[in-house]
Amino acid sequence: VQLQDGSWTFVDREGKLQEGRYKEVGHYCEGFAWVQLKDGFWTFVDKEGKLQEGRYLGVGKYSEGFAHVQLQDDSYTFVDREGKLQEGRYKDAGYYSEGFAVVQLQDGSWTFVDKEGKLQNGRYQEAYHYSEGFAAVQLEDGCLCYVNKDGELSLSLEKWKSLLEKDPTMFEYIPLHRFADEEFLKEINAVVKRVLINYVEKVGAYKYVRDIMKLIEEKTKTAKKKIGQFVEEIKTTHDIEEKVGKEELLSQIEDFFDEKDE
Repeated sequence: VQLQDGSWTFVDREGKLQEGRYKEVGHYCEGFAWVQLKDGFWTFVDKEGKLQEGRYLGVGKYSEGFAHVQLQDDSYTFVDREGKLQEGRYKDAGYYSEGFAVVQLQDGSWTFVDKEGKLQNGRYQEAYHYSEGFAAVQLEDGCLCYVNKDGELSLSLEKWKSLLEKDPTMFEYIPLHRFADEEFLKEINAVVKRVLINYVEKVGAYKYVRDIMKLIEEKTKTAKKKIGQFVEEIKTTHDIEEKVGKEELLSQIEDFFDEKDE
């Protein structure tokens, strides 16, 4: 509520006013409201009217236990409900959704950070909040697609081939279940092979090529292991299908192939 002297405060359901008086206020979310103090800085107040110690140039609402804040050096980070700041510093930041927040790095690219402050590997021109396990992202060429929580991109075969022609390290972001498609993998590997040969013959970037080959080997091993585990689960389900039932098997298939392909 705004008082007659122009200041703002909060009133409970019984009409009792909190003691604090502020220049501006926001609504309560997850037990805290953001407020602007007389000196122009922003902070958070709990339902008992107690202020957090931090003072910021700007703040956002709490979501999943964190709020983004703009520090006095203009960088952004996140603060938990105890007032503790994450270590990462960003050019801009959004709110947490399904365990991840979108953040803009100092080079202008966007990515995602988990609640422990660990960044995903992908870098995008634009990125949007997670919803139902996926987030929309814009690649450097302007293409819009989806990324899952493992940082894997959802793209058509032709789009994957186009990306790998420009940057073979994008192999890392191929979803694991695509490795079960032999024709897909055959075409992808042919593109990467051609690009790596060109690197060696025209550029001589031997270490770069070896690093990419190592990345591909590790990703392929991980994919084959997961696919093998899935096959074993299907076999086990088939052996006891009288006890398991159709719906559970269908659910397993949906979970494995849960991706929004273009």
